[in-house]
Amino acid sequence: MSNYNRDFQLHFMDTTLKTLMRKYVGSYEKARTLWTTFDMLYGALRRKGPDPTPLLQLIAFLGRGSIPFTTIVGKHEQQGAIFQVTDNGHQRGHASLLPSWLIELRSDPMILAAILEKLEASGFVKFNRSEGDRMIECLALHGLARSFLQFKFSQDETTDVVALSFLLNGLYLYDGIQIPEPNLICRNMGRLLVVLDTFLSQVPNAMLQPPNGKYLSLCVAVAPVYARVCRYAGKLNTAARLWVIVFQYRVLYAEEGMRLSDQYHEDLMEAAEVDSRLGDLEKAIDRYSAVVSSFESSSKEESEICIRAVGLLRESRERLERRERDSGRAIAAISAPKNMRHDRIDEGEEMGGSQLPEKHEEEDKEEEQKLRAAYEEDRWYGLDAAFTSAKAVWLLPPAQPS
Repeated sequence: MSNYNRDFQLHFMDTTLKTLMRKYVGSYEKARTLWTTFDMLYGALRRKGPDPTPLLQLIAFLGRGSIPFTTIVGKHEQQGAIFQVTDNGHQRGHASLLPSWLIELRSDPMILAAILEKLEASGFVKFNRSEGDRMIECLALHGLARSFLQFKFSQDETTDVVALSFLLNGLYLYDGIQIPEPNLICRNMGRLLVVLDTFLSQVPNAMLQPPNGKYLSLCVAVAPVYARVCRYAGKLNTAARLWVIVFQYRVLYAEEGMRLSDQYHEDLMEAAEVDSRLGDLEKAIDRYSAVVSSFESSSKEESEICIRAVGLLRESRERLERRERDSGRAIAAISAPKNMRHDRIDEGEEMGGSQLPEKHEEEDKEEEQKLRAAYEEDRWYGLDAAFTSAKAVWLLPPAQPS
């Protein structure tokens, strides 16, 4: 608590001098805990006007740093100082995944403006506006306030909000049709990784499994962009796990037209790349083969995706053959006699591993006898030389005095 107190005094008070938070600082300085200060402010927020609690709780789980405002309000068109939400056709398909309070908030600019005003006046949330102080570009939540809000709610409430944060951050980059450019993914990588780690740790795995997982549809809607984020960050096992969930769902529910789309093929290619990096070449070959077969069966013109798939399929097969060949040689080397020459190891591999011709066994015996004879000869030669040297020293005349 002493560390939190010091952080509060040095940083948090300086950013809240002009907000409602300031009036509670006196109580805080009179030996009240930091938790009590936040709790008093949180209670004051809920007393008047529309309740900002659901939105504040969502912001607490949207990740660290600056959070784009469109993550919350979705696609929009500016009308004065208020944003009028205008979801496109594909995003309407995700409407069933959103809670009713967020749909209502997006559809009623007056309620949204009132709640944003209360949050800004409280000091919990800081809004960053564009030039002219009209359009909100992003928002930020202080780390201490985030910790307070995350521990304020029950486990069930937390799980729902964590899942919603996972969905909204994914929809900010991915509309289900076109994957964003890698540089845009990298700019948001830090926040997305934090949200993903929270999602996978808070949501039980059973809720992500087909056919009746509570958050299965929500996860599949944005998992492709999170899987790419994991590949860029080197978290290949997590990426592979997400792709397994995606393709399990698509096998069960995807329409035939979806399986012929370029985006479906790109996802297969991306999953195959992850499998290849993990060393699972058999699975990578299956995915590349599925892409090539899809083009062949549908009589579609060969596109850039098909050409890449053919090249990567050939490369993966060559890698697998090379690995199996090297593995066979290693087994043959282990099972063969230790003094066997390399050319005979290869020869033994072709003839069935350790089953070598009888002539090789005879050659081994002859070679062993030669080595023994050479050893004995060197040994006796060494002893004879030592004896001759000692005898010569013994026969030397005694030294004459000077």
